[in-house]
Amino acid sequence: MLACVRQKAGRTMVAMKKSALHNKTLLQKGQYILLVAGSPQGVSTELLSELADGATFTLGVDSGANLVHAAGLKLDYLVGDLDSVDDVALAAYLADGCKVLAADAYKDETDLELAMVLAESLPTDLLLTSQPSELGSALSSSELPSASPSSELSPVLLPVQDLSLVVTNALGGRVDHELAVLGVLMRSVHLKPIIVEDGVMVVFLGAESVGDGENKARAQLCINEVGAPLDTLVSVIALGGEALVSEMGFVWELDYVRLRPYDPRGVSNRVQSPGACITVHEGTVAVFLYS
Repeated sequence: MLACVRQKAGRTMVAMKKSALHNKTLLQKGQYILLVAGSPQGVSTELLSELADGATFTLGVDSGANLVHAAGLKLDYLVGDLDSVDDVALAAYLADGCKVLAADAYKDETDLELAMVLAESLPTDLLLTSQPSELGSALSSSELPSASPSSELSPVLLPVQDLSLVVTNALGGRVDHELAVLGVLMRSVHLKPIIVEDGVMVVFLGAESVGDGENKARAQLCINEVGAPLDTLVSVIALGGEALVSEMGFVWELDYVRLRPYDPRGVSNRVQSPGACITVHEGTVAVFLYS
């Protein structure tokens, strides 16, 4: 699963092996939308390239576009107030057909919140154009601009409700920013969000009562879905309220245990069985898997 170790910003970063990601059930090629957020920590070019290669769409969230541009990768959408986007990267993406959705710098929402609204609102037959648009404060799905057809670009391969949402370059930097990121993704648990960074994956789970119709939250995670080996370090953190959780196939098993928000009882467990699973019966949790 792990290939190389690299040094960056004074800390050791572990890069996932090329092509390992798409062998996992949760990250099948062509079945997820990629959001590249703007953490100052950055992720490895190898990981970013692998994620972008398998994504149906790639959305840059403000300064995340700089990271994508530095890696020489394509961007389908750029969303945010653009206060941290390099002029060179912005010009290159406009010339390349990227659709730029610019928001007012004095908005109430974070750039990631706007990107989540956009990701949820992409229609199945959407075809991208390079026509710039603006996003206002308190953006709603109905206010999102529709795109005009383009014969040079491909449509979504699957209905959006069948796609996962993968977020990268979201962790690291300021702790308050990290907490805000977790809060945004927790509120969007019906979109089945997953954070993938060098050495760590975060899967958001919500009880079956979260969401409606086809937009149900993912209520269970089995370790074989993410290709995690035995002894993988796993933490389960309740977010936004109490959560009723079961963990089977781990060193410390939980059977319908109620976790309070940020309860340390769910921290630092280890996979003991190939069939290990985490099930959320009530509430919402973030599952951290460390490679």
